[in-house]
Order: sequence, then structure tokens, then C-alpha cells
Amino acid sequence: MLSTKSFLFTLAASVCLTVGAGCGGSAADDLPELGLVTGVVTLDGQPLSEAMITFEPTTGGSFSSGTTNETGTYEVLFIADHNGAVIGTHKVTIIKHDGEAGPNLVPLKYNDKTTLTAEISAGENQKDFPLESK
Repeated sequence: MLSTKSFLFTLAASVCLTVGAGCGGSAADDLPELGLVTGVVTLDGQPLSEAMITFEPTTGGSFSSGTTNETGTYEVLFIADHNGAVIGTHKVTIIKHDGEAGPNLVPLKYNDKTTLTAEISAGENQKDFPLESK
């Protein structure tokens, strides 16, 4: 399981690779089958804005991520210009920091020690996550 620091480093590296792969035009030819993933994240019944959500396949491979808006709504991106997540079971992590270097406002059971999972199938997938702070 990735720590928040490791996760952020992995995410940054993935974004760099994604941008580079997206420019070549051949990355789209090698895409795995994806399912579109959208949903709403709440914390104690309130929308959780500006939180990062990731879907990491339990069988390995590239993860997908997205950021919630002011209503807690998100859509995940696999690589540049390709929305969705790999078909199959995923470990889901959700983080939100208080400022750039502030503490994570989401309990560890949803990120570093996540208990969240999601099954992604072909087509559209609505995955809502009603989180509780206790």
C-alpha cells in the first residue's frame, strides 16, 4: 500500500509519462478496455470538494484518478484524453489536504489504509463514496 507521499510521487511520475505518451499518438492503440467512472464523494453527508480519488487495479497496471468539484462530483481519467478505469476490481483511495502541505482531511481508512474497493465494468459506472470521519 502506498503512503500519501509515495502516492503523490507515483501520481506525478504517471502524469509525466502520460503526457509524453499522449503526444506520440500510439498510446491510444495500446489502451486496455476501460469503463467510464463517475460519482460523488461526501464526508459526513457533505460534498467533499478538491479531493483526489484514485482507482488502482488489484491485478496491477496503471491506475486512474480524478478530482472532485464543489459538489463532490468526479470523473476519472486513465491517460490524457481517455476517461475511465481498467475493467476489474480496484482499490480506491481518497485524499484531501488542508492547503498544499497541510494534513490529510480524510481518515486513513480511505487512503493510506484504504478499505474501499470498486468493481469496474464496461460502459458507465456510477461509484459514490459516502465517507464518515469517525
